[in-house]
Amino acid sequence: DWLFFVSRNAVKHYFAQFELPENTKIAAVGMATAADLYALGYQCAFIGDSTDMNAVAADFVRQFAGTKVCFPIGNRSRRSIQSGIEHACKIEELQVYETLAQAVMLEEDASVYVFTSPSCFESFLAHNQLPKNSLVVAMGNTTAAAVEKHGHTNLVVPSGFRADQIAMAI
Repeated sequence: DWLFFVSRNAVKHYFAQFELPENTKIAAVGMATAADLYALGYQCAFIGDSTDMNAVAADFVRQFAGTKVCFPIGNRSRRSIQSGIEHACKIEELQVYETLAQAVMLEEDASVYVFTSPSCFESFLAHNQLPKNSLVVAMGNTTAAAVEKHGHTNLVVPSGFRADQIAMAI
């Protein structure tokens, strides 16, 4: 019934390999993911515009319980939304890409760091240290948990993925 895209990477890699099956609705997390789908000519019937994947999952279940949902994912997917809807929907997953670490050493420290995923944070730590007085913007609770696990507590989680929501969190 549904294809549920949780990232722009999932959109890019799914449509490089597959076409949209007939009579399939599209769901997306975030306006950027939805915009990528729109640019390819697809409309989203559901957009979860929150960094709280539990809230996105609950909203989806309220509206679409009992449906079959396929998630195009990467190999390091945290399955946050799947975990939140599997009690009410039939879940399938299709791995369409691999997340590869691209560690870069920064030449100087910053006062604010934005991490979009736990794997992004882990890649950063491969060659850098997080200054104790820096502010971390964690895109989602899973990313925040990864940062906190390393002892950094000066962090915020924006209400959504848009630039204005990130700016308001800072």
